[in-house]
Amino acid sequence: MRRVFRDVLSCWLTVLMLGVAGARPAHAQDDPYGGGPYQPWSFLLVASTTRYEDALRAARAAADALDLPLDLRGLTPVAGSKEPDLTLPAEMCEALAFDKTCYVPWGRWPSAGGRAVTIELSSGYAGMRPGFYIVTAGMLAPGDPYHTALLRRAKATFPSAYLKVGHAYLGCMH
Repeated sequence: MRRVFRDVLSCWLTVLMLGVAGARPAHAQDDPYGGGPYQPWSFLLVASTTRYEDALRAARAAADALDLPLDLRGLTPVAGSKEPDLTLPAEMCEALAFDKTCYVPWGRWPSAGGRAVTIELSSGYAGMRPGFYIVTAGMLAPGDPYHTALLRRAKATFPSAYLKVGHAYLGCMH
């Protein structure tokens, strides 16, 4: 929990500094739909589903098959939600001035250098069809050669695995 809070705090400070300095990561770009600060990420997608239990099963299998850490970032399904929805722990959401539930896309602070298996919400990324839990086996800058090699390995266990670019919003979320 402390690590996640530290990572979230670090993220917010980074976003604040980027906004003040006017700087953005080298592969950041403006949103083609509204001009906001979006950062493209290449995702290695191994599964997508509307059921969290299926996503969790696929995430565990991907972590084992690809020898990558499983990093759920403390995210859990939102109780009672009819659509795929995830939230950080309530105390973290409140500490970040959100309501009791909040989802912050992984692109704001990818753990393990982006080389981990995680479950995310497709709605958290511009360019992805909303309504799914997506199981990623890494999130790196587009064109990273590591992803190409990892994709070849992933296809042995997940034949439908593929690379997809999604854009994480780096602006204010309040």
